[in-house]
Amino acid sequence: MNDVALRIFFDESGKRNSKPNLMGGFSIPSDLYESDKFQTWTLLIIQSSFPALNSKTKSLTVI
Repeated sequence: MNDVALRIFFDESGKRNSKPNLMGGFSIPSDLYESDKFQTWTLLIIQSSFPALNSKTKSLTVI
């Protein structure tokens, strides 16, 4: 059996004093998450979601 490093992400829907209505999580193998192709996809998603970054950001490191 081989060891695999994972990035684990968790989010919940609650705000400050309100109880969470929805919780979710997922894991991505670190070698995939840290790959150039994944970082490129992430940058494209961020730039399309936040157009103001297009003119200000030429590169982005997502950790």
